[in-house]
Amino acid sequence: LSLPAVAAGSETQALWLPLLSMNAELWLDGQRLAATTDAARGRTTRHWNQPWLVSLPRTPMAPGAAYLRVQASAINEGMLAAPWLGAIGELGARHEQIVFWRVTLPGWGVAFGLSLGLVFLLIRLHDPRQQAWGYFGAGAVLWSLGNLNLTVVHMPGPDAWWEAAVHVTQFAGLMCLVLFGLSYAQALSARLRRGL
Repeated sequence: LSLPAVAAGSETQALWLPLLSMNAELWLDGQRLAATTDAARGRTTRHWNQPWLVSLPRTPMAPGAAYLRVQASAINEGMLAAPWLGAIGELGARHEQIVFWRVTLPGWGVAFGLSLGLVFLLIRLHDPRQQAWGYFGAGAVLWSLGNLNLTVVHMPGPDAWWEAAVHVTQFAGLMCLVLFGLSYAQALSARLRRGL
């Protein structure tokens, strides 16, 4: 990216990456300016759902342009969005809005789903006859745990393991919700009900 010189008194410039998949580093004229993680530790962090905003130092008032390089690690080409370059005020407001819709609101949803699921699991434990609500509680908990993928940056294990755990958890949660619907509608056969 060609970064033009900034006029005196103008607003600080920033780089916004709406989507960058995994790790990324930002270099300005050959100098490492910022990174999403500590590369020295060799840990992979996830940013596929978390936009990245970096304030840029003011370039000197000299002819020519600074050279800005973004080095990113992406799962595939579709997981790396085009960068935006502009004033920190404008991009910062947009960044906060996107973070709310992509990260903050889903985080509230995860917390609500976990709480709701635990309540219905307690109801099932208290009254074994409430089998349908036990399925609902298990489904809500598992589905909420799978949706942590929207908010997690630092994974507890290797990325491949995390991806597998997310898919298995979401599938199990979906199956529990299907069983809840069938059980609530009394559509489960007697043999299947005994097996469950």
